[in-house]
Amino acid sequence: MDPGNILVFRTRKIGDDIPRRRSEPPERPARPVSFRVIVMIAAAVVGCLVIGIHNLEAPAPLTVTGSFSTARGQHGCNTAPDTSVVCLNTGTTVRYLLNGHVRHFEVDSGEAAFSVHTENRPLEVGSGRLLIRDIDTRFDVYRKNSSTVVVTVLDGAIKMLARSNEGLGSREPESAWKAAPTFRRLEQIEFDDTTGTLVARRILTERDLSQFMAWQNGEVDLTNKPLSDALQELSRYQPADVTFAYQDKEMRRMRVGGLVGSTHLDDFLVWLEVKHGIQHKQTSGVHGEAVITLSRKRNAEAHRQPH
Repeated sequence: MDPGNILVFRTRKIGDDIPRRRSEPPERPARPVSFRVIVMIAAAVVGCLVIGIHNLEAPAPLTVTGSFSTARGQHGCNTAPDTSVVCLNTGTTVRYLLNGHVRHFEVDSGEAAFSVHTENRPLEVGSGRLLIRDIDTRFDVYRKNSSTVVVTVLDGAIKMLARSNEGLGSREPESAWKAAPTFRRLEQIEFDDTTGTLVARRILTERDLSQFMAWQNGEVDLTNKPLSDALQELSRYQPADVTFAYQDKEMRRMRVGGLVGSTHLDDFLVWLEVKHGIQHKQTSGVHGEAVITLSRKRNAEAHRQPH
């Protein structure tokens, strides 16, 4: 072989430059990136991050409204959207409004017991001018008539005040709540809508509380009640308005007792006649209401005086 046609390659070590062909142009040094370009890239990156974070934010909480109601003679429990439980007695209407800041209920008529679900938002219940605030407890609100509301604390504690603005969703400043009185378990408070005053009743016993809340079992506990109070309580559960007329005051004050089905007024009247000789007669009032007159025959022998 002709030695002139043999190419000789020298041994290269790692890191040695590879010889270039004469036809290849020499490499140009890299141009430094300008400061202006760096700023533009950084601004673009920050903008993308801001847009991404904004898109990841939770949407604003929606306002949820609704209502619960029962007819005369009915009772039942409902779960509100916040999972609080609202039990309604006869002829009751409760409206509610919930948003990201507050949970608000209004007792427009009747009686409702609230078992409050614990969370950061306070729960407020209004009825007329009265406003109640609670976080984690149970209480009963009874709108007795157009001007009187009776509140019973079943467990825990609540605050109460006369609000400046009535209506669903009305709120009072935190300074007003700090000054508002606190009421605890077994306390019963009467609120006068006309004057805006709170009057604390006597502290209830466990027996009193059980008797007061018997309606949740569809019953009326008449233990040791005057007859007039017993009949007034039973009249709440009748499909139409009922009023009572008594022969005398002694009959009104007569004590009765026992558990009665809340809608069993007729059975109770029959029991009065059998047990106590008290007869009843029903007529219609001027406004179409039922008027029940109670009387009893006096025993002539019992009133005859010995000679």
